[in-house]
Amino acid sequence: MQQPRHRQLRAKSRKRYRGGYERLQLQHRSQAQLRNLGHCPDSTCQARSVRRRKPFGCGFSRALREPIPPANPGQLADRARRHLAGKQSAFRRCLFRFFPKSIHLGKLDGDPGVRVESASYQRKDVRTGIAGGNGMTEILPSFAVTYSPIHQATLFFGIHRGFAPPRVEDSVNNANGAAVEIGPEISWNAEFGVRARPARGVKAEATYFHNDFDTLTALGTVGGVDTPVAQGQALYEGIELMARTDFGDVFNWTHNPYAQVAYTWLPTAETTSPFHCLTDSGQATGSSQNATFTRFCPGGNVFGSAAGKRAPYAPENLLTATLGYSHASGFDAHLEAVFVGEQFADFMNLNSAGDLPLDVGTTAQRNALIKSGQFGKINDYVVVNFASSYKVRKDLTLFVSMKNMLDNTYIVDRVRGIQPGAPRLVQAGFKYEF
Repeated sequence: MQQPRHRQLRAKSRKRYRGGYERLQLQHRSQAQLRNLGHCPDSTCQARSVRRRKPFGCGFSRALREPIPPANPGQLADRARRHLAGKQSAFRRCLFRFFPKSIHLGKLDGDPGVRVESASYQRKDVRTGIAGGNGMTEILPSFAVTYSPIHQATLFFGIHRGFAPPRVEDSVNNANGAAVEIGPEISWNAEFGVRARPARGVKAEATYFHNDFDTLTALGTVGGVDTPVAQGQALYEGIELMARTDFGDVFNWTHNPYAQVAYTWLPTAETTSPFHCLTDSGQATGSSQNATFTRFCPGGNVFGSAAGKRAPYAPENLLTATLGYSHASGFDAHLEAVFVGEQFADFMNLNSAGDLPLDVGTTAQRNALIKSGQFGKINDYVVVNFASSYKVRKDLTLFVSMKNMLDNTYIVDRVRGIQPGAPRLVQAGFKYEF
């Protein structure tokens, strides 16, 4: 499926620590809103996770942006000029260390840990020579405990300090290369649940989660000229349910038809403070910045943001249902249906753009905003996908997939105007593991 904007509705593999374990998940919602829920909104995947211990790790990444063609001969578009003029190189270095010390008391296991993560940025516009950098370091404690009263069930609890550094383009000023006063996303994340295997081939999991963001970043449009980058506080609470049956294991068959369902209920996705606009992060300077802030950030806060509002891009209901077949020879094929509930696209919680307040600007400005497609609800939608694979040998897998089989048209994002989901997409290929 189509990759939506940088934060909302994107499917991206992220590292998540729950207590003493690293949890690798394909994300459902935005980095800003539902980074910790572990679902995929654009139907590229279903809810799933892998847990493993990782005592030490170090990551380094480098991104090089090439110049884009001028919007008109001899002239770069203003947006392109500020972000991609010439070449811009961006570097990020991350170092994290995890110190596990397990505690074993019969059927009770505890895993306390401390993770130290450091992120630094360097950015240079090769055309202008303007360069700058930024950096931050966080100490992140965690604790996880599991209790297995019987062989078929395990209770678990985990709490950890969450951390996500800002994007490079938001942390370094475009005009002078100076560091921007934008902090990382910081949160306390807790979960409690049960994993059960009531019968052979049957497994289920139920989890309550609580994500309390001290700082949450809500991205605007590219460069923030239309909708500035903002930060505030938010609370997410909900329940995740998952159940799977492998009929091959149930009936001791060689062939394995299977069914799985994953559901997330998010009744609470509340902004607990107004979101304040960041004056330098991706913004234009001078009169353009003042015009932007007068229009979208009265008093320094995002227009319409307030404590007690539903956070944008946070659907209350998410459901993925899967039917499939696998064989010990290495073949697997499955059909999945993904349902994403309706969601707000703005801090004002508008049902439609026509509900925009009259004091958002002049009549002409208000009409322009109504036509921009940035405001109003995103309706719920269903996407059906198919995927199959065959493991020819240990290091070689063939695959065929069809995403959005019914070729449905639906909205996935409004941050830059109405952005539809990807149309039907057929892919075929192979994966070779060295």
